[in-house]
Amino acid sequence: MTAERPGFYSLFANALMPPSMRVAVLHPLAAKYKKSPAQIILRWHVQEGFSTIPGARNPDYIKENIEVYNFKFSEDDMKRIRDLDKEKRFFTLTLAEI
Repeated sequence: MTAERPGFYSLFANALMPPSMRVAVLHPLAAKYKKSPAQIILRWHVQEGFSTIPGARNPDYIKENIEVYNFKFSEDDMKRIRDLDKEKRFFTLTLAEI
């Protein structure tokens, strides 16, 4: 969680996450559940009870987003992902800098 946004976990962007986190946690879980790393992140948010609004226009991505409801993480796997939160921002640009 962050001080600026209580209850918000910044696991939203696989691409912005340091490679060590992706390789150590997300990729093994993706292989275990036969899902993409993006599906792992999205499912975690859903299972934690967070509202999610995935954006996709590509029919393949829409189908992939729906397929996060056909599996469930064990509590141990939920904890592995939860433990990624180090209360550190990975994307720090302001709107003016974009």
